[in-house]
Amino acid sequence: MTGTDEQRTIVSMSYQPPFGAPGQPPRSTPIPGQNHPGSNDSFNQVPPTPGAFLGGQPGSTTIPDQPTYPGQPSFPGQQSFPGQPAQAFGATGYPTIAYPKRKRSWGGMLLMIIILGGFLGGIGVAVWAVMKGVDAANQGQELADPDLSDKDRDSLGIDGPEEFLFEGGAAAAVATALDQAIPGEPTKFTQVLIYTDYAIVTAEDPTTPGRLDQYIWRTGVVGAPTAQPDDPEAADKTFTAVEVNWDAITALALDAPRLSGVEGGEVSYFIVGRDSFIEPGPIVVRIYVNGPRGSAVIEATAAGEFVKTF
Repeated sequence: MTGTDEQRTIVSMSYQPPFGAPGQPPRSTPIPGQNHPGSNDSFNQVPPTPGAFLGGQPGSTTIPDQPTYPGQPSFPGQQSFPGQPAQAFGATGYPTIAYPKRKRSWGGMLLMIIILGGFLGGIGVAVWAVMKGVDAANQGQELADPDLSDKDRDSLGIDGPEEFLFEGGAAAAVATALDQAIPGEPTKFTQVLIYTDYAIVTAEDPTTPGRLDQYIWRTGVVGAPTAQPDDPEAADKTFTAVEVNWDAITALALDAPRLSGVEGGEVSYFIVGRDSFIEPGPIVVRIYVNGPRGSAVIEATAAGEFVKTF
């Protein structure tokens, strides 16, 4: 020291809080780990610390708020309200709510059965329609084909080479089938027409003399009767199936194209009936032959004997 009193001036470093005096803005860098009240200045708010942002201060064990439900505890250990079941917590820490399983009503089950039944019924109808369509297509194809089908042959019980009803034993077989299917013991025919794969006959009603009905044999079946005009003289025009030698007639039909002299001629059909010029007239068989250059008729007896060509 000098002779003069040396005056020391001690400047005290006072602690400056992070916030200024009232009315002053806060420090721009807050001290971590401390909570600071917000400023009244809405443009200079203190940024939240990570702990405050996550819901607690460093070192705190506070976790984010978990959802609570009426009547349920908000966290494990909390008591539930009276009459309410305790809430179970899952591995995530959030509550697992057990909802009671609703019972299916009878009305719902009935509705489901109705819907399912309608669906299955629709499938059944569709299958039925497809089957009917297939049957119709097969029927149409069989009707368009002049040859005897397997169904025709099975129904007649023939297994030979016959392709048409006027060949081999087919005529006799179809005459027998008609006699068995049409009323009468035996059936009294007034006319029999034999085509390639079907036959048309007219017969007298055994319960009403003079009343006639027409029947068609086709695809192995004899159809329902169709009414024909009454004929009081029908008794003089009728004959039975056993009065005709069907096998002899089919043998004659095989030779008919040659006997007719028609170039390229083929048998189309034959008719069996009584001669209308004599009462009662004899049974007459007429075999019709057609070709690209003409046609002819072969006449024969019921025994299959050739008479003439015209």
